Amino acid sequence: MSLEKKMSLAVRLKKIMNDNKLNIKEFSLKCQIPYRTLQSYLSGEKMPGVGPIVKIGASFGINLNWLLAGEGPMYQNETREQKAEYKKKDEVERVIGWLKDWQNWADERKRHWLGVQMERTFPEYREWLDKQGL
Repeated sequence: MSLEKKMSLAVRLKKIMNDNKLNIKEFSLKCQIPYRTLQSYLSGEKMPGVGPIVKIGASFGINLNWLLAGEGPMYQNETREQKAEYKKKDEVERVIGWLKDWQNWADERKRHWLGVQMERTFPEYREWLDKQGL
């Protein structure tokens, strides 16, 4: 019996989180599963129903056979290109989240500094601001 077959569902969920460098809160938000419910899955206290399993599979491109039974490849179409694409999307989402958080706590001087840096680094940023009417 392979190691993946011996893994519990909770361990497979943790593997998805670790591979995507997500904490429970981030994983919960990405899958749209309540935080406390996800905690109960990770602790083995509860087993997820069909809805949460499908959400997790769709959110990360996970093979549902692997998620439920540890059989087959972890990803639906396990290619390096797809894994890289999932990782890139997650990184972009994390950067956007960080920028939104930073925008909320930064003072006007720091926000201005970031705007200048964004315009220097990304010429498309000025175009985006113009389209937003900012």
